[in-house]
Amino acid sequence: MKKALAVILSSVLILSVAGCGGSDSGSSDGGKEKESKVYETVNIDETKLYYPDISLLGGEKNIELKVWAPDNEIPITRAQADAFMKHYPDGTFKSISVEPMDDADLIESVGDNPDECADVISFEDTSFSKLVSGKMLSEVSADYIDDVTGQNQPGALNAVTVGNAVSAYPQGTDKCLCLVYDKTAVSDEEASTLEGVLSACKKLGKHFVMDCTDGFSASAFLLTGGLTPDGLESDGTTQKLNDYDENAVVVTLETFSKLMKDYKGTFVSCDSTRITEEFNSKNAAAGIDGSWNMAADKIAFGENFGVTKLPTVNVTGEDRQMISLYGNRYLGVYSNTVFPKAAQALAYFLSTDKSQIQRAQSLFCAPSNNYAVNEVSDESAVRAVLMQLRYSVSEAKLSESFLPSAAKLGESISAESWNPDDKQATQELLHQTVDSIMGKDV
Repeated sequence: MKKALAVILSSVLILSVAGCGGSDSGSSDGGKEKESKVYETVNIDETKLYYPDISLLGGEKNIELKVWAPDNEIPITRAQADAFMKHYPDGTFKSISVEPMDDADLIESVGDNPDECADVISFEDTSFSKLVSGKMLSEVSADYIDDVTGQNQPGALNAVTVGNAVSAYPQGTDKCLCLVYDKTAVSDEEASTLEGVLSACKKLGKHFVMDCTDGFSASAFLLTGGLTPDGLESDGTTQKLNDYDENAVVVTLETFSKLMKDYKGTFVSCDSTRITEEFNSKNAAAGIDGSWNMAADKIAFGENFGVTKLPTVNVTGEDRQMISLYGNRYLGVYSNTVFPKAAQALAYFLSTDKSQIQRAQSLFCAPSNNYAVNEVSDESAVRAVLMQLRYSVSEAKLSESFLPSAAKLGESISAESWNPDDKQATQELLHQTVDSIMGKDV
């Protein structure tokens, strides 16, 4: 099978990074300024894709479509959209443009600029409820619903189903944490435990990097301890939590914090945008990174690239598997598109098993399509994501307060001044975190 090439995004403006742990000064508009981007071309085998029959376009002609996708998905989405457009006779399509849209800006962009909205919208599962409540999405067309529901995993479908209506096309898991390591520095056996990885890095004077102050990553401290989000209350905003054991969570937080202190100088809390740079500079031999960075991480380590599920951590004599969050990505058809048949066909095309296989090979994301999973499970990075998904919780279950609260907790226990032996302080921190998650004043 011809594989899509790995993608690296290159920026016209390159910021020099002098290591981990620091922070950028930012800008007065909160860092939302746009940089000009140059996207590398992705080579795909267009014959491997499945194209809907032209009759499903409903006779629409001179079609102009716009697709919104996140930065790292622009090259593969553009390549597949170009293949889709070229497949049909002259005069069918006038153009298909693929433009970048940050997930953080998506809802505002759709709501504020309805006339400029994309016809096909890529979004993460956390945006679904707002898109639906704003009546921004069309239901999946009857032309494709049987394929979509019959071939994708139930968990991916449930997140975009309201009543009996499925309102988006699953593309797979594009957000998951994995352990990345240099196989010349860390053995596969050492990579199975956090203590083993840290010890191996320390022996070589190398860093182990993780973003302890990012809510998506720092949530692992709570989840591993047994505190688990369980959807939202009937008001649609208040977080529901499981019946967790407070002492177990406290002890787990103490364990993580103690490892950070015991391996001071080795365990480095590093901004997630700089983790790959740590690998490139050879400062770090291992780290916990997101699947969205895997293509770049693999290039950084080359033939020594190692990747697996998150390690276990020893909590009071028990090796406990690290639990993390995961996020799925979907394609929605804008409810007011001028070309509804073509937009549905394109969204379906970009989400079929054939397209998901190419996405997985390019982006190292795990497919939601059952047939695609079988085709790409031999790729080490995709296999690692599939393994970690067994020990992950959907971010679709989170309230808006969960990630910021987890980020503050991670910042606290990773701070140099934090005392991991102060049980009372850790217990109070947990109480403050839970109150913050539940929307109480702290």
